[in-house]
Amino acid sequence: MVDDDAEVREVTTTRLSEAGYAVREAASGLQALAALEADPGVDLVVMDFAMPGMNGAETALEVRKRWPALPVLFVTGFADTTALTEAGAVGPDAIVLKPFRVGELEGKVAAALAARPTAQLRLISGRDRSA
Repeated sequence: MVDDDAEVREVTTTRLSEAGYAVREAASGLQALAALEADPGVDLVVMDFAMPGMNGAETALEVRKRWPALPVLFVTGFADTTALTEAGAVGPDAIVLKPFRVGELEGKVAAALAARPTAQLRLISGRDRSA
């Protein structure tokens, strides 16, 4: 989960953890890339679009260069749809609008993971918040 807003990151992480996913947090695109370098065993990147420095689209482009099979789900309140499309967001299933509707985030995460050829859901009983 990549978002520069700590409160949004906390809410999103909590919802995904409660849905049974192991979640790591990063406060920026650069932190996310460093975390992926350290542990490429991540199944999905969920990230905000509007972040200072390296925005979500720029981060997604870099993720796709380094890990082409890794899906990216954008979570955003406002976004340049052209930039999202260039970053690989195809259709409404690749974008979750803030504020979240009940079950939308969890549903789109499950769909993105199910679409991966080698998707393995990592269910947990606690939280892994290392990033």
